[in-house]
Amino acid sequence: MKTSPPRIFGISSIVCITVILSGLFSAVLPAQVADADQKMGIAKSQHEIILLLIKENRLTEIQPELDKIFNLHLPTQFEERIISSMLIISEAYLQNQRFDLCLRMLERGVVELQLGRSKAKLFQEMGYVYKVQGDDKKAMDCFRKAQQWAETTP
Repeated sequence: MKTSPPRIFGISSIVCITVILSGLFSAVLPAQVADADQKMGIAKSQHEIILLLIKENRLTEIQPELDKIFNLHLPTQFEERIISSMLIISEAYLQNQRFDLCLRMLERGVVELQLGRSKAKLFQEMGYVYKVQGDDKKAMDCFRKAQQWAETTP
């Protein structure tokens, strides 16, 4: 059975991504969202906590911190930032072969996020995780769901 090699970032790549995402979570917030400013402040702190947990390889502690971001119920305009953070977490889980934690996180994201393009990215990542595990049937199912969600608007 032919499988793709796992995508692995070195520590320097993770540091680079950390700097980029810190900037994403620091973006100017729209005035029409009343409490978005406060919620984004909390989300930025949670994001930094997650990055430190990744750095310290405390992977089992990540999901409760990500749940705090989900529980903020941020407006859909911030979903791209959440997805970016989730992909960093996914990479850390994959590097450590914690497929169970990775899939659980991605499944939670599919439930919590609202935009079709967000769900498409999460299903695509789930497909990749299943592919790395050698479960081609589940991988194909996820890739097909990713295509379906990508075709929805928005």
